[in-house]
Amino acid sequence: MFQFNLNRGEVKVYFDHDQVMGVTACRMAQDDDPVAVGMAFCHIMDNYNKAMGRKIAFTRALDNLGIEKKEREIAWCEFFSRHKLPTKYGNMFIDGVSTG
Repeated sequence: MFQFNLNRGEVKVYFDHDQVMGVTACRMAQDDDPVAVGMAFCHIMDNYNKAMGRKIAFTRALDNLGIEKKEREIAWCEFFSRHKLPTKYGNMFIDGVSTG
């Protein structure tokens, strides 16, 4: 769990993982009321990767939250301060974001 502040208040972010089913869920709440959810599903032929699942689920939850670019930047800075991508990705680009 981590949190970030928006103009309208503090948003708490929770992640749930089910490695057997290959699902990662990102739940966002304000004052204990759910405001957005994002899900990431791993294809049956892929290896489950918790870090990538968190990133995809977080992206989808932010899309559902419907916030402006400046607030998304704040959320992503907080996300990456807590959840680093594994070093095996090196200088690879993922969804247009440099990881190296």
